[in-house]
Amino acid sequence: MKVWREEWRQALRHLAAARFFLPESLAGESLLAEAELNSYLHHTEFGLALEVLEFMGKANTGHAEEALFWSEMALAAQDIGLYSASSQYDARARALLHASPGT
Repeated sequence: MKVWREEWRQALRHLAAARFFLPESLAGESLLAEAELNSYLHHTEFGLALEVLEFMGKANTGHAEEALFWSEMALAAQDIGLYSASSQYDARARALLHASPGT
């Protein structure tokens, strides 16, 4: 049985939450990417899963939960030690929050 470090469990939670905040019906090649994402998650290849989710996020923009998606991506990247990516995702989430009407 695989030993799950706390960082891995947290990363999995944030990656799953990020997918949740994408539209249910995905655009374009995102459907193929989702199968790839699930495979990476099941094999604890979280860096690759993060890359696939980033692709999916960029292909599915303009939805109400987009800022939440990028926030979860930032947390996942931080959990797996990809601090530069985490900063980029966090900046994207903040920009979306500031651009939202009514904020």
